[in-house]
Amino acid sequence: MVTRAEQLPVYSYQLPAAPSVLLEGPIEPILSLADQILRDDAKTLAAYDIADLSTREGLLGRKITVAALKRDVATVKATAAELRSIQQREDRKLTAGLVSEIIAESCASNDPEATVNALVPARLGTLPWAQVDSWMNQTRASFSTANPGLIVGAFKQQLDPVVAKNGNKVDMGTASSIVASRMALQCVLPVAAAMDAAIGTIIAQQAAAAPDIDIWTERDVFLTTAMPGEAVTVTIWDSGVDMSLFNAAANPGVAVSWDGTITEAPLLRAAGPYQNDTQRLMDLVKGSMDLQAGQQTAEATAFQSYMRGLKPEQAKEVADFLGFIGNYIHGTHVAGIATEGNPFARVQAIANYWPFRLEDFRLDRAGAEGRAKFYREIVEQMKRDGVRVVNMSWRVSPAAYDGMLQLQGGHSEAEARKKLAQELYLIEKTALDAAIKAAPNILFVAGAGNEANDSTFSDYIPAGLTAPNLLTVGAVDRAGREALFTSIGGTVAVYANGVNVESFFPGGQRRALSGTSMASPQVAGIAAKLVAMKPSLTAVELRDLLVSTADQEGRTKLVNAKAAFAKAGVPLR
Repeated sequence: MVTRAEQLPVYSYQLPAAPSVLLEGPIEPILSLADQILRDDAKTLAAYDIADLSTREGLLGRKITVAALKRDVATVKATAAELRSIQQREDRKLTAGLVSEIIAESCASNDPEATVNALVPARLGTLPWAQVDSWMNQTRASFSTANPGLIVGAFKQQLDPVVAKNGNKVDMGTASSIVASRMALQCVLPVAAAMDAAIGTIIAQQAAAAPDIDIWTERDVFLTTAMPGEAVTVTIWDSGVDMSLFNAAANPGVAVSWDGTITEAPLLRAAGPYQNDTQRLMDLVKGSMDLQAGQQTAEATAFQSYMRGLKPEQAKEVADFLGFIGNYIHGTHVAGIATEGNPFARVQAIANYWPFRLEDFRLDRAGAEGRAKFYREIVEQMKRDGVRVVNMSWRVSPAAYDGMLQLQGGHSEAEARKKLAQELYLIEKTALDAAIKAAPNILFVAGAGNEANDSTFSDYIPAGLTAPNLLTVGAVDRAGREALFTSIGGTVAVYANGVNVESFFPGGQRRALSGTSMASPQVAGIAAKLVAMKPSLTAVELRDLLVSTADQEGRTKLVNAKAAFAKAGVPLR
């Protein structure tokens, strides 16, 4: 039985030309590549017992993509039905593969737009809205931002140079993305506007009558200065914090570079070349994150329009600024959630100055050992500072490191690259795991991840670690339903609202974002409130209180602040 992603085999593909040439050239090389991918998937299925749902979804998804490219509607339908049959969530049992069927049938028809206009209302319009509303919004978003020029531009500006560094040899993920992009240009993009309009009609008809359910307000706890609380230090280990918005701890924190070196940089990174454009960029990144979470906000609509208007040569520029602004706002937003309703909270920021441009990431043994050393030293510093709660809304994995090695080039052999990625990753994983366990009076709270996968199977750190003083958090929405994006897995102990959560952006404006990054600090915030009111609670007791008082809803456990306070014997008046 395969229990970790790294146990799966890796495959390499020698491309006959640059990815952008394959994207726009004759179809035969793409079909040959697609057939190689399917043969390798068949070998994997024959040789390995795979229980992980996201891996099986990936295998079936690739089969659907290739069949759609070949206009093999029968195979698309049969595989989509198989995809629905393996789902665990009720909404996914209804929706998985439906859009792929519509795309395949429209691509194979003489009048693609008419086919879309007939099939969307018939197949999507009859779905129970209460179960599929977020999925419907997210699905529409994927079509409303469709821009063929951006796909071509991303290949030429970003993928071609990376593949060239590795001798035109690519892994399964890259090869699959080339095939999928070719299919998108031929089958998806021509009907994107029609899909957007047809799904938009369903949303307009259904959304107006849907109730806005919020289960969280009645569960929450708000402390006041009139209560007999004590100051509690909460560390926001993230991308940096605008400390002017919060009460700072005695040691306000440090900034650390990607190689683990503590720097003199400010705890909120400077905007640099984006200094005069941060407001527009914050609006755009909010719109992007809203769309990923299935939220059709004003910023989401503006982002859709912006993306549709981009030219091919702007592809890398957009990727770079979205990477920068995401880092710029993230930690401040998380800190606002973790300290909401807690006047006793004192913020310490550990500002990860990770690169925001993919090509700037560099992996080697010295860097891995530097980060490992930093993990050990910073947790020891937290212990000296009397930190009680740490929120970690970040993650890395062996797969992420494999991707970074590909980006920097010089590692074209898949097996050797996988081995190196695993070795470097394990240096950091071992150090972080030991550091957390060596700080038994600190509760570490981690976001599970936003890839709708199993954080344990993917071997994320910190989310995939297990310790008595570590709590991993998944995301649900305001109504308590499992979020579309949330990662799950054996280490995910509780869930909190991670959809459209309002908090601070740098400068003080309040905006809503979505992700397990927003769910995790809500749980950290409850823990900090408990410590403020009952400082004698240990980290293990805090974790037990939060988990044992959470409400079981299907396969999720919804954290309940009031219940935790009641069990701890802490009065709220």
